[in-house]
Amino acid sequence: MPEDEEVHEKWRKDPLGGVFFGLILIVGACAYIFGSYFPAGEWWNWAIAGIGCVFILEALVRSFIPQYKRPSFGRAVWGVILIGIGMGFAYGFENFWPYLIVGVGVIMLLYYIRKSI
Repeated sequence: MPEDEEVHEKWRKDPLGGVFFGLILIVGACAYIFGSYFPAGEWWNWAIAGIGCVFILEALVRSFIPQYKRPSFGRAVWGVILIGIGMGFAYGFENFWPYLIVGVGVIMLLYYIRKSI
């Protein structure tokens, strides 16, 4: 079996895609359900941040479990960006943008350190 077919078969048998999509749906629904605890109309800020957390969780799982290993750097960066957007809308971008840049920098640092080992 050629290497391309092995990789394709490995990705097709990967159940994590469905698991993390389910988590995204759960996070969005929970943010909407518990929206009464947030200031009026701000539930979606927390939903965006929660989806970003799911993206980072997926990147970590894919990074550390060999049978589910896939490229995950982009997913981690998007996770940090979504968290930054959600928290920026919740607390104000003028207060939160430095944390977004630090988060992307940390993800890049960890990615390239792990890649060099």
